[in-house]
Amino acid sequence: QEVDLLPLTETLVRVALKVFQPPVIGALAGLIIASFPRLRGVLENIYGDDVKTAPLKWLFDGIYSVGQAAVPINMTILGINLSSTFQKKKSKPDSVILPNS
Repeated sequence: QEVDLLPLTETLVRVALKVFQPPVIGALAGLIIASFPRLRGVLENIYGDDVKTAPLKWLFDGIYSVGQAAVPINMTILGINLSSTFQKKKSKPDSVILPNS
């Protein structure tokens, strides 16, 4: 009895595409970077020396600034979506009354 692996592979690829969305990938990348002190030391000064700075500190600062703006932007988008949904329901008539001919 032969096993067809194509449906299993397709299913695993579909699951992986749904699970590994950009926020999940970012969180996993952050966890991996934070787990290794030498790797973290490239982005952030973790030793307390003012003389020795992290070589990619500018990249960390840029990513941090974008991250600080993420929550307000998401709340604004959520508010716009809720508002447009409410206005669509409000403008749609519940029933149509036809005149007698």
